Amino acid sequence: MRNNMLRQKQIKTLLLTVFGMFAACGPIVAQADFSQTDTDKNGSIDFEEFRSRNVDTFYHADGNRDGVLSDDELDILNSERLSETDVNNDQQLDLREFLNSTGSDFRNADQNGDHMLSPAELN
Repeated sequence: MRNNMLRQKQIKTLLLTVFGMFAACGPIVAQADFSQTDTDKNGSIDFEEFRSRNVDTFYHADGNRDGVLSDDELDILNSERLSETDVNNDQQLDLREFLNSTGSDFRNADQNGDHMLSPAELN
């Protein structure tokens, strides 16, 4: 039971991170998540690091391992966000849809246009 609750919390934290909501997680979680995503430890997140984290998040969140994120697996997302992201309108996200959505999140967060995300850009 405790492991399941911990897994659900991790999934929610990862999804919040992926959908550009570092600040919503609180400063300590946001900092830890940023450090995990910044794999080369240069103090910023490039698109490949961001994409790699998103792929990991997708497969971690896919609890039933069917290759798509269903409404239940996306319970923290509001229906408006799902409808924007779900291009084939099947009420679930495949990896392509998920990555397309998070790619635009990266571009929107990159306020200075340097193709890197700093901690300041995610707050």
